[in-house]
Amino acid sequence: MYKSIKITKRYSVAFNTFRKAAKSISKAYVTGYHKKTDEINSFDTHFFVLGRFRIMIYVTHKNPIGHSCG
Repeated sequence: MYKSIKITKRYSVAFNTFRKAAKSISKAYVTGYHKKTDEINSFDTHFFVLGRFRIMIYVTHKNPIGHSCG
């Protein structure tokens, strides 16, 4: 199950439930706090994982760097 909610222009929250087998496959599903920065799309993702449940908070950068073409 995946459910995303836009709170403000810069902040979004998503809730995710994943299979039990996923915990043995990837370290992204390890219980605890994780942070990922995406410089190209200009946002940070904060993960809070507890068991099979994950809460993700997306924060868009105030001054995006982005990727310019041309």
